[in-house]
Amino acid sequence: MKISDVLKTKIMNSLIEPHYYGDVERILRDIKYWQIVETIFEVVSKLLVCFGGVLSFGSGYFNSTILSFVSGATSTVSLATFQYAIYCSKRMKKDIIKLNEILKSLNIAPIVEPITTPENSQVEKLNANMLSPNNEKKISPENVNNV
Repeated sequence: MKISDVLKTKIMNSLIEPHYYGDVERILRDIKYWQIVETIFEVVSKLLVCFGGVLSFGSGYFNSTILSFVSGATSTVSLATFQYAIYCSKRMKKDIIKLNEILKSLNIAPIVEPITTPENSQVEKLNANMLSPNNEKKISPENVNNV
């Protein structure tokens, strides 16, 4: 069975292309949502760690079991909020991968994945460029005249 070019064009224009637009719009909205939620939960987690530390020192100074319990509970909640921030980061990355696949199928350049993990940080990349595997300074051809 041979499908005509007119039918292929009609299917592409009326069914497939509108879904691509909707999918890209939804994924971009989701990426922004996960990015905001990740940032909020990471900040809350760090604040709770600070607050738990203060309570921990206070419990030792005032010899209070209640402060000790509240300190432990605060630290546990901090850990939970940090884990949720990590989950949000993973969801955001999955959405970026989905978006890049759609863009690639449409012959559009993919978006760059945000750097959110320490192993991919700019500091690590800078250190990798400055140090060789045995932690000796690399000398680039541009810097040979400066040595």
